[in-house]
Amino acid sequence: MNTSSAEIESPPKNHLEILFAEAEKMAEFGIWEVNLSDMKLTWTDGVFSIHELDKNEYDPEVETAIEFYVPEHVPVISFCLDKLMEQGKPYDVDLEIITAKKNRIWVRAQGKPVFDENGKIIQIRGIFQNIHTEKLQKVELRGAMHKLATQNERLQQFAHIVSHNLRSHAGNIELMLNMMKEADEDEKSLYLNQLDKIAVSLSDTIQNLQEVVKLDSEDLSPIILKISDAIENTIHNLHGLIKKEKAEIEVLIEDWDDVLFEPAYLDSILFNLISNSLKYRSPDVPLKVQLQTIFRNGKKCLLVRDNGKGIDLDRYGSKVFGMYKTFHGNKDAKGIGLFITKNQVESLGGEISVASTPGQGSEFCVQFAR
Repeated sequence: MNTSSAEIESPPKNHLEILFAEAEKMAEFGIWEVNLSDMKLTWTDGVFSIHELDKNEYDPEVETAIEFYVPEHVPVISFCLDKLMEQGKPYDVDLEIITAKKNRIWVRAQGKPVFDENGKIIQIRGIFQNIHTEKLQKVELRGAMHKLATQNERLQQFAHIVSHNLRSHAGNIELMLNMMKEADEDEKSLYLNQLDKIAVSLSDTIQNLQEVVKLDSEDLSPIILKISDAIENTIHNLHGLIKKEKAEIEVLIEDWDDVLFEPAYLDSILFNLISNSLKYRSPDVPLKVQLQTIFRNGKKCLLVRDNGKGIDLDRYGSKVFGMYKTFHGNKDAKGIGLFITKNQVESLGGEISVASTPGQGSEFCVQFAR
């Protein structure tokens, strides 16, 4: 028997409610609404679930709902709500909240106005969605892309070394050998001396390559360390040079001491930064080196500052952390230490920067990921 469309019954309301509730659970979203006449806030089950709240035990209010956002994001959502209520300006932002069970998660908050027949805003409503997994995946993807870019930069460095440095060494060796074929005994002795110097330089180049290769091949095992102990150990290892240069080392463990990091890398970073200060001291004033732990933008930072020669950042700023980049003409400078330091810091999600003024000194800031 055929049935016309007019005779088909709509699904019962409770069935639609069940479907909507299931959709909220599957997509991890909910809907909220505020009546501006009395500022009454209404949440669907999905919003309660994201906040990890029991809807039978919590009555949402606009003021208290905003307090679930992390402190740094409260001004953002407050601004969005003000613009929505006053000007009818919709918003769509990704922010973090701290749930009732103290879990910190990313959410997508959307809001839009509802107007009456006279064009007056009478309600605001929107969607609230848990996007924490998606956000973490994006962060992980950005980290992978950054790592890929870093590895590509290292590959370019290798290409430069192989095409220039090694080819130069090989060419010099070939030239010396050809000249030795036609040389007398006295000249051969001179050429052998030159070959010895070339061999030493080639050995240094290969050693530098090995150091860089280790950055990609080592398995990292970061642990909780006391940076004060690592600094003390580095100062002990550099005691002879510190005493020779009559340097004053000041250590200020202020805002933090514990840090999650790779022990060997931390030792290497401290050794490179402190020894750089000793190496590039000013001949005009007694050397002072200060190490200080602070928080900067919510991240743990180690500052290593000195009153040494300094670096002309207008001239060399883009090259400070490059391989084989030197700036003071020191005969023992290899231009490899800061390159390795930067890669060791970044391999564990940190950052390193420098501020410097020629003739006044430098300040390196190592910012740790955790």
